[in-house]
Amino acid sequence: MNNSKLMTLAGCCDLRNFDDKYWHTKFSEMRSAGYWGVYLSDIFFIQVSPNSISSSSDRIIFKDPDNWFIERSESELLAIKKLLRETDLSIAGAHFLQVLPAYGNPPEDIYPIHERLLNVAAVMEIPCVTTHIGWRLGSGFLGITNNDEQLYNDSLAVYKHLCEMAKARGIRVTIETACQNWPWLDENPERLIAFIKEVGADNLGICVDSGHCHITGINIPKAICTFGSYFWETHFHDNFGRWTEQFDKCDLHNPVGIGIINWQEIIEAMQKIDYCGVVTFEQTDFLTNVRNWKLFLESAKRIQSLAKE
Repeated sequence: MNNSKLMTLAGCCDLRNFDDKYWHTKFSEMRSAGYWGVYLSDIFFIQVSPNSISSSSDRIIFKDPDNWFIERSESELLAIKKLLRETDLSIAGAHFLQVLPAYGNPPEDIYPIHERLLNVAAVMEIPCVTTHIGWRLGSGFLGITNNDEQLYNDSLAVYKHLCEMAKARGIRVTIETACQNWPWLDENPERLIAFIKEVGADNLGICVDSGHCHITGINIPKAICTFGSYFWETHFHDNFGRWTEQFDKCDLHNPVGIGIINWQEIIEAMQKIDYCGVVTFEQTDFLTNVRNWKLFLESAKRIQSLAKE
C-alpha cells in the first residue's frame, strides 16, 4: 500500500480580510506542517460590502437589496499570489459562486459573471473551481427533491458554457456533493455521473464533501468507488451525523477525527480507485487535520498489513 499519494494536502483559508503579516505567518506554519497548498474559501473571488459604501462601479459584480458584491482588486490578488509563492504553497482550488441566474432569468444572464470570476481564477492560477449545482443567484439553500425539468435544462446549459470558458483558461470544474440546493441530483452518485456525462466536458468532475455526505446518509466509500475517475477533489471535515433536521446544526465542519466518520473506509476506497489528487481539508484547524490524517493513514497501513498475515 502506498500512502504517499494521499499526502498531498491542502488546507482551507478564509481570506475575506487579507492581512499580509498574519497570512505570511499562517502560510509558513502550514508549509512547515507538511501542507502542499491552500484551498480558497467561497468568499475569495469577491468582497461583500454594504451598498452604502462607495465603490467603483466597474468592480461591482452583482447586488442584492443590502450588499454589493465587489471584485477583488488586482493589487490584492497579486499580493496574495506573491505571499503563497514566498511560502512555497500552491493553490489547490477555490469555491465558485452561484452557478445559475436568479429565478426567471435565462442561463446566459450569469455568463458575464462567470467570465469575470474565471478571469480572476486565471490570474491566480487556480487549477479548479468548486460549484454547488442548483444554486441560483441571490437564493439560499433550496432543497429541491424532484427532477425539476427547467432547473435541469438550465443547469446543462450553464455547465456546458462554464466548462468551455474554464477549459480555455486551463481550469477544471467540480460539482460538490450534498450541498442542500438540489438533493435529487447531488445526493445521488449515479444521477450526478449521468449529468456530467450529458454535459460532455472533459474538465468537469466531482468534489466529495465528507461532512455533507455523512449528514445526508450517503455511503461515502461506496460513493467514492461509484465516482471512480470522476472523483477529482475532496472537501474533508468531520461531524456526528444527523442528530436534528436542521442541516446547519449538524454541519459542524470539525477537523477529521473529531466526529464519527469512518476515515479508514474512506482511505481504503480512495486507494481502491487509485485517487491521485490533492486531499483538501475544508476546515481551518490545519494542525489537527494533518496530525489526525497521518494517524488514519498509518492505521490503514497496519490494518492491511495484519490482513495479509
